[in-house]
Amino acid sequence: RTPDEGTTWAEYKDFLGPRIIALGKGKGPDGSDAEPGNAIKTGFPASFVTPTALWESFNDTNTTDFVYYIADEPITKGQQIKAFSRNKAYPIYSNATKNLNKGDTLIIKDIIQARFYLGLNGSVWMTKDVLKFDKTPEWFRIANIDGMAQTLAYTHDGNTLFVGTTSGNLYRISNLLNAHDSITADVASDKCVLSIKKLTTPWAYRFITSLYTDPHNPNRLLITLGNFGNSQYIYYTENALDDNPTFENKQGDLPAMPIYTAIFEYSNPNNVLIGTDYCVYSTTDIT
Repeated sequence: RTPDEGTTWAEYKDFLGPRIIALGKGKGPDGSDAEPGNAIKTGFPASFVTPTALWESFNDTNTTDFVYYIADEPITKGQQIKAFSRNKAYPIYSNATKNLNKGDTLIIKDIIQARFYLGLNGSVWMTKDVLKFDKTPEWFRIANIDGMAQTLAYTHDGNTLFVGTTSGNLYRISNLLNAHDSITADVASDKCVLSIKKLTTPWAYRFITSLYTDPHNPNRLLITLGNFGNSQYIYYTENALDDNPTFENKQGDLPAMPIYTAIFEYSNPNNVLIGTDYCVYSTTDIT
């Protein structure tokens, strides 16, 4: 689809800048010398399967976004009214806080929210506008990381994002629900409210293939690893939000081979399923 039909899009150079996209050739597209860094060493600005994640909420009471309701008939205070979110025009039901005449305007909090996350080489980005097809998305760099982002996982409440890299680094980005704009969400701002922490883990220089959070408990996190020739490929923590989480090896009687994905079963989160090259395995009690 063409841009005038409502598609929102961005190019990788919009995130990295011309001097960093040298692709290992020593010169940027503008002819300048390439700056050193992982993007130059690897030759790629992002993982081959670039990690993305979309968080959505129908009742984000922390939002600072508003929409305008224009009365098309007289409204009595307390009467239910229907406005429309800027996120795909989803309906918002509210009660009028005052009497309105036809044509009067009321400001209503836009509680329908979406946040889209993008992991690149050396950075993680966020936009709140991915489902607002009437505008060009505004992007915020929410973290600088060491290495290539490979997988992303947010907690169900939307306040925390975990980032795993191809070199085994695990990051936690917290306080996302209070990050709303370039002042509070962009790490370049001295008023940024985000907390970014590189977590201490028992594995080193291992490809993190997937992360998965328990939809019922933000403290529970699964981590799966790649790389042949190792003996442990899955870890679990039940204090992921602590200052220093404890990661437990959960290899059990699994064959020693890479695990590419793991999930908590929704109706009983002690049940875990994992995917490998060989087959799908399950356990009835990850604890």
